[in-house]
Amino acid sequence: MIFDSVAHVLPGCLPASFRGIGFFVPDTSTEAGRRVAEHLFPGTDRAAYDDLGLHPAATSIDGVLVGDDYVAQARTLRAAFERPGPGTLIHPWWGVMTVILGEPAEISFSSSELRVARFTASFKLARTGFNGFLNSTAATLLGAALNFASTLTALGSSPASRTISRVQDLATQRSTRLLKSEWLTLPAGSAAAVVRSALPGSMPAGPAAFTNAAMAVTDTVVQQLQGNDDAAVSPAAEAPVPIAPVTPAQIVDLFIGASQRFTVQHAEAPSTTDSVLLLTAAGDPLGKAVGLSVQIEHASREDALALRGRLVGAIDGFTDALAGIEDMQFTAVTTAASRAAGDLRAAVIADINEAIGRLPSLIVRTYDTETDAFAVANDLYGDRPETIEAGYRSLVERNRPRHPAMLQAGRVEALK
Repeated sequence: MIFDSVAHVLPGCLPASFRGIGFFVPDTSTEAGRRVAEHLFPGTDRAAYDDLGLHPAATSIDGVLVGDDYVAQARTLRAAFERPGPGTLIHPWWGVMTVILGEPAEISFSSSELRVARFTASFKLARTGFNGFLNSTAATLLGAALNFASTLTALGSSPASRTISRVQDLATQRSTRLLKSEWLTLPAGSAAAVVRSALPGSMPAGPAAFTNAAMAVTDTVVQQLQGNDDAAVSPAAEAPVPIAPVTPAQIVDLFIGASQRFTVQHAEAPSTTDSVLLLTAAGDPLGKAVGLSVQIEHASREDALALRGRLVGAIDGFTDALAGIEDMQFTAVTTAASRAAGDLRAAVIADINEAIGRLPSLIVRTYDTETDAFAVANDLYGDRPETIEAGYRSLVERNRPRHPAMLQAGRVEALK
């Protein structure tokens, strides 16, 4: 597989992530097989063997962190390694796996490699994730999302070298207040509680600090999602209890809405610096929503099309907002972000289109009175009796009637 979006930065390296933190992988290896106990006996040349089950698929990764903020990236990754319990590893070849760190990871810096941090980590498979592997379109989407995130970091840091300190400070303060007020308006829920716990308590000093604070909020929500993975691992006694389970679909909805609100706020910004900071805050949840979209298991073609429309619409709005920044000082970074957003848009469409063909279509029926759900299931799936019970459960789950046996009058949705 070739990822054009990162090939010009790190030739031969493929994108990956652990607990939602992206990095690049030049080399990786995986141990596969079974656990076998060998028994040797005196007086005989033959050994006996006991099969103790599957080997836990130990995967070793040599990863690379690259960018002006490589030290901050390394700190974030170190915190991810130190978190108790299992986490989600998105492997460039094997795809999504729920893993646990088998032994301490090693993060290294070198004076001969500025803006680069390297690490070595060995993971053990705890449980297979939502897919056994990533298809080519999903892997390309991951690469586009990581490339988009790197352009956003450059976009958010750009005012530091293009405006005077007084303008930077005022813009950072205004943007931080808007960031906090927008996130605090979220309706009550588990994801909202995670967001509020991650909001910066004090005003960040400068555009780069604002960018890091904005991204830390969404990173915390993504890490909360990864922390909900189940595994055959006993957590440490001091492990924090998650606030509540959150699903990829919930977080994607949350992030799309936040991105669109920040994009609207950008149009009312009092200065170009404010606009750049707010668009950075808008692009960050958008990029993470796109990355998480590969984890959503769509029930029907219509569901997949609806998500594709929402993501593409949000990306188009973000790109239009970037085009509205006319200050020539920011042309280079806005053009790079716009180009990366275009790659992201194409990757989203390709990935969801690839999945649509395998999904069932939606059937819509309209009833004048309450109708027995099992009778509807028999009508829809009666030509294949073995599917009637599964169809009945699907009808109840999709339409959420007040009573499981009776579907409400009006519109009823079913999968074909």
